[in-house]
Amino acid sequence: MEGVSAKEEDENFLKKKAPEERQKIKTIALAIPYGAGPGRIGQLLDISYTDAKELEQTYLGAYPKLKSWMLRSEQDMIFKGYVTNLLGRKRRASIVHALYKQFGIRSFDKRTVSSVVERLGEFQGYTDGVDLYLACRNNLNNAKNFQIQSLAASICNAAMLEFYTTCKKQKLKAKLLAQVHDEIIVQCPKEEAKQVANLLKHCMESIS
Repeated sequence: MEGVSAKEEDENFLKKKAPEERQKIKTIALAIPYGAGPGRIGQLLDISYTDAKELEQTYLGAYPKLKSWMLRSEQDMIFKGYVTNLLGRKRRASIVHALYKQFGIRSFDKRTVSSVVERLGEFQGYTDGVDLYLACRNNLNNAKNFQIQSLAASICNAAMLEFYTTCKKQKLKAKLLAQVHDEIIVQCPKEEAKQVANLLKHCMESIS
């Protein structure tokens, strides 16, 4: 989007060449696939709706397959009732799928969803149309962020297993202490630190 690179070794590395743009791009890259629209992006970056909309379009234009993946993920939640990550783990969405099966709803805008509660008085425990709409949006957002986060967690877990097994084989005294998002905290004797750090790096980068 900004003509910079995400690779540290490149001359136009984002953090080095445009540190002020890094946080903006990071916000956009995380927010859009997780369901944030121009209104929310505008709040996060303190910019106008028009500018946020332009950023969204620029981002999706830079990654043309992302928009189709986002749409396909939402459709899977609606029509099948679940999404599956690349390793086969599933996340189910009872509300949007139930609305589709029972009423044929395909578009989950506030007016359409609220009309269900207005007609029935209650749907799956929801008696307020706005609450039901927000639950539907959460289902559709989960269709995307589950696939991203669960796959990242599975990769990290596999790396930890590989690291643990290799430490045992090499009789290293390193101990896994905690996982914090995409970081692994390890305790080891000072004299093993370099070897353990290289091993952990290898496990994190090469696990498949």
